[in-house]
Amino acid sequence: MKFEKHFLDDIRSRLLLSDVVSRYVNLSKRGKEWVGLSPFNPEKTPSFFVNDQKKFYYCFSSGRHGDVFRFVMEKEMVSFSEAVIKLAQMAGVVLPESRVCSSETVQIRDYLSKVMEMTAAFYERCYQYATGKTAKKYVRERGIQCDTRGEFRIGYAPNDRYALRDFLRKQGVDDKTMLDVGLLSASEDYGSIYDRFRNRIMFPIENESSQIIGFGGRSLCNKMQPKYLNSPESYIFQKRQVLFNASRARGAVNNTDERLVVVEGYFDAIIAYQAGIKSVVSVMGSTITEEQILALWRIDKEPVICFDGDSAGLRAASRIVDRALPLLRGGCSFRFAFLPDNSDPDTFIFSFGVDRFRSAIQRSMSLFDVLWDREISCETLDTPERRVAVEQRLGHLVSNINDKLVQRAYKVKFRTGLSKLFWHIDSKRKDNLVAGELIRTPASQEAELLGIERIILGLLIEYPNLLEHEVERLARINFEANGHDLLKQELEKLIGTKKKRQDLLVDIHDKLIPQFYSLLEQIYGMPEINENSKVNVQNGHRLRKNFPILNFRPPEDYVVMCFSHFLDKVELVKMEQELRSEIISLENNENERTAMRIMELSSEIKRFKVLYHRQENNLAEEAKAIKADCVGKSIFIM
Repeated sequence: MKFEKHFLDDIRSRLLLSDVVSRYVNLSKRGKEWVGLSPFNPEKTPSFFVNDQKKFYYCFSSGRHGDVFRFVMEKEMVSFSEAVIKLAQMAGVVLPESRVCSSETVQIRDYLSKVMEMTAAFYERCYQYATGKTAKKYVRERGIQCDTRGEFRIGYAPNDRYALRDFLRKQGVDDKTMLDVGLLSASEDYGSIYDRFRNRIMFPIENESSQIIGFGGRSLCNKMQPKYLNSPESYIFQKRQVLFNASRARGAVNNTDERLVVVEGYFDAIIAYQAGIKSVVSVMGSTITEEQILALWRIDKEPVICFDGDSAGLRAASRIVDRALPLLRGGCSFRFAFLPDNSDPDTFIFSFGVDRFRSAIQRSMSLFDVLWDREISCETLDTPERRVAVEQRLGHLVSNINDKLVQRAYKVKFRTGLSKLFWHIDSKRKDNLVAGELIRTPASQEAELLGIERIILGLLIEYPNLLEHEVERLARINFEANGHDLLKQELEKLIGTKKKRQDLLVDIHDKLIPQFYSLLEQIYGMPEINENSKVNVQNGHRLRKNFPILNFRPPEDYVVMCFSHFLDKVELVKMEQELRSEIISLENNENERTAMRIMELSSEIKRFKVLYHRQENNLAEEAKAIKADCVGKSIFIM
């Protein structure tokens, strides 16, 4: 419904916002504002503020804000039109004539209700008599039992242009009334008027007070389009606000612990109801409106949407997700059940039984999961650009949620999901880059890391000046093996300002405590004393075995690059270990900080790996050149 601006302003001017809010919230005066506990979220400290001068409220705990109309809509979960009518009555403002709920309006509504009642009775009689023979056959074939047909008052509109018109005329109903409520249609020049519904199965549509306000008709002729035809918008029928079978479903939800089930068509709802699922409504089509969403939440806080399992049904579910996002609030959402074999609820129950249908409802997915699957499945997330794109897309969708607490919860859950997803993708992907020939790589990462640590320690002994190049990183890195870390600390002390290997080897022989001898033999090869009591400078056979390129006497600047590369590997493994730890932590306790750290680590590791593998390939190529040059000159150590 649309209302003139001056009419809405009149209501605002007559009502103090604090007076309206105080019907729901205990307010206290604080300066120029009123303050109280949030009416939308449980809290102990007041965060809800009302300003009568600005005619505006703001709830810091939920992020909800607006004027008096928005407050009533939010608090009572009603449409804008319903909020206006309620506030107009509070303010003593007379509604515009077309919407006035005066005694005259009540009389009009009662009269139109009688007209619709007469029409429903007419369609029922036509169904029972000879004219409804085809309709009876069709209804039986669809599996609708006599009692069910009678309860829903299913009828038949004869294949006659004037059957209903002539019947209602005899009852004293004028043509204008029939046109106004959509029972008749008129030619473009209004030269003739005729029945809107012809040769159709007829379904009376009731409001929540069980009054007939419109009809839906299913064609009995495949050539007649559209297949389903509803009453047009009228004084008593606004399709945007109506749910088929709402009055029965409300009672079923209140009296049982079953969820409200939302289906697409009349037959879907009727067959499910007949099978024992009383808490079922139809939105009379695949499109759902904001008003219908609010109406569904007035019946059940988390209804289950169950549309056809085909691509059209999936698209319809996707549209509902987008329509519902801005309206989400604490406790109010949707679930989605997708039927297999491209079945609709009607045919699924007929083929597999109601128990299988109930199982499908129980296995329904949350709105979040449907949204997640839709956004994640649409592309391969194998590059940083694609990952950023999906993060941006999800961020934009979340920004549409008006409730700040729900919005924040969605952000955390999306970040958590993306963090886990990116990590799993990276952990499963096989590295197709060329393997370097720098070292003989062990099978496991742990063994590989221990081997690299030994090479690093061995290189420190062979080239003491490497400490000067990487002193800060060496101090920062803790080696995996405790013995390696202790030996690293001892070597740092012994190296000091020594630049020559021979000087360091002498100190190692003279000053290193015996408990490191065994480890030193594995890493480098224990220094030996020759007959002249001097250290054998040709030692280091263990290092050369683990790092074969040293047998070809590489340039020292190449060794420096390799040393830095090995430290990169240690840091990369440390980051991956931290990432795994954060993933495990997140699975036990989801929180935004951990999710953010996982995403940061995932991105950092991905960038680091690109640079690492690029450098590894470069070093491998250079190693080949060094080998070739040394072999050609017959200069290498064996």
